[in-house]
Amino acid sequence: MAGNATKGRLVTVAVVAGSLLWTAPAGAQTAAELRQMIELQRQQIEQQARQLELLEQRLEELDARTIDVEEPPAPTVLPPAVVAEEARVRSGDTGVSLAISGQINRMVTVANDGDDTKVFHVDNVNSSSRLRAVGRAEPTERLAVGTLFEFEMRSNASTEVSQINEDTGVVGFRSRFVDIFFTHEDFGRLSVGRGSTASDGTSEIDLSGTSVIAYSSISDTAGGLLFFDDDLDQLSGTSIGNVFSNFDGLSRQNRLRYDTPTFAGFTASADTVSDARWSAALRWAGQTDVIRAGAAFGYSDPGDGRDWIVSSSASVLHQPTGLSFTFSAAGRDNPGRDDALSLYGKLGWQRDFFRFGRTHLAVDLARNDDVAVEVDEATSIGFSAVQNITDFGIELFGLYRWHELDRNGADFDDIHIVTLGTRVRF
Repeated sequence: MAGNATKGRLVTVAVVAGSLLWTAPAGAQTAAELRQMIELQRQQIEQQARQLELLEQRLEELDARTIDVEEPPAPTVLPPAVVAEEARVRSGDTGVSLAISGQINRMVTVANDGDDTKVFHVDNVNSSSRLRAVGRAEPTERLAVGTLFEFEMRSNASTEVSQINEDTGVVGFRSRFVDIFFTHEDFGRLSVGRGSTASDGTSEIDLSGTSVIAYSSISDTAGGLLFFDDDLDQLSGTSIGNVFSNFDGLSRQNRLRYDTPTFAGFTASADTVSDARWSAALRWAGQTDVIRAGAAFGYSDPGDGRDWIVSSSASVLHQPTGLSFTFSAAGRDNPGRDDALSLYGKLGWQRDFFRFGRTHLAVDLARNDDVAVEVDEATSIGFSAVQNITDFGIELFGLYRWHELDRNGADFDDIHIVTLGTRVRF
């Protein structure tokens, strides 16, 4: 068949060449004009041959049905429909769908520690830059099998920069999910691999629409910044990330996890993790024409000398007015001293001020006690705004946040930050 295709291509090129020669203007008399015309016709013949060759390659690729991501040829060579088809990503298995997505999330943060002001250009760890590939097959109408690869790429992460290390010079490339899941409508979902534990996210239910820059884990925005100690007249060794935490269970781990089907809005989950760790959670979500709400509770055995972590959160959105309220409470066992406590509350408001996307505004308050040192009291207040540009997957956001730390035997200045940034999803 390849010989026939080549023969067909040569015949077509010959016909095109003959047509071009036949239409040569009779007025071309000089040798120079004839040479110029011959060269032009030769280029046109070669272009037609290249176009036919590319079309044949495309036909072979479609027959093979392989995964293929190519830069499409110039539109002057291939028709637009063929160019669009070249840019698609396809699964290597005809029975498996494949979806590629991701995001880039960057921001500029200005921080004042009471002694100095610095500017940081960072990746926003509230929702880091990442790339994911999701595969899905449906062997039966009620059973789905899927895979999830997700990797984050954090260049100068907002949790890592500090006054003494403004540019880490490192692109943090690490896995978030390497997961296989089996979902049955009657029996629930079983997940195997690296992914969210049952307790992951139980401190983070939030319907305000501002989580991209402000949620219960406030240390994600500027967790590496150090408090300035006035008594010593120098930066301390204590960072925002040391004294603020939402104790969100076991996060993502290599685990075996099971989720029940949803009954009356409730879903129960449990997992087992390496090193004899485990967690369990109960979630609920519901919605009417007026109210949208969600809640979660998690219990974890961290296996690090601490006996337990308890995490919970709830959020309610009144859809006609756009008002929302979010609350999170969590704690952690501290052997030999007072247990650590995290409390977080947020009041939000969202409206469609612009045709291109919804606007989200919020004010929040966080309080953490006894996280790093006994009798530590850490307090933070934040004002956040997020503007969606829905058709293009763009969010523009801004935040002002104040951090205060009270500790016996130290006099820490407050840390103030102002940050502006954008997340673009694709």
